[in-house]
Amino acid sequence: MAFIYTLLNYAFPGHVLKLVFKREFALDTMHNLFCRQFGIWALFAGVVSVAAPNFTVKHQKDYVASRVMTQGFFFLLNVYGHWGSETIYSHNHISPFMISGFYITFLLSVFYKLKRTADSETSQGEVPEEHEVLTEDEEEKGKPKSS
Repeated sequence: MAFIYTLLNYAFPGHVLKLVFKREFALDTMHNLFCRQFGIWALFAGVVSVAAPNFTVKHQKDYVASRVMTQGFFFLLNVYGHWGSETIYSHNHISPFMISGFYITFLLSVFYKLKRTADSETSQGEVPEEHEVLTEDEEEKGKPKSS
């Protein structure tokens, strides 16, 4: 989802801005530039989100926690933009706003699932990320692989 959002902000900044902001606010080329800049900054989060299933459980949990905090900050900015003193967003923005809120609940469920997984691994006596890689010969001898 983050990757698609990033691509839309970069590829179609004018369309995104016209749908999001009220018509009485004049939009110029600087708004398009900042929308594309936001898309580029968010590209890293989008790429990492695509690669996150390959992380260890501890790194996945840390990454999801950082995404929850970031998404929560965006959600609070959206609340301020809708109902705060500025009220700059049009009614078209309510759909992405609600998706943003639901996305936080999805991220929280993933976080707690990863937390339970990490807790079950440590309670079984396994220490994730600290396993030494052994070759077949070393497994027979019981020696760790030298680097």
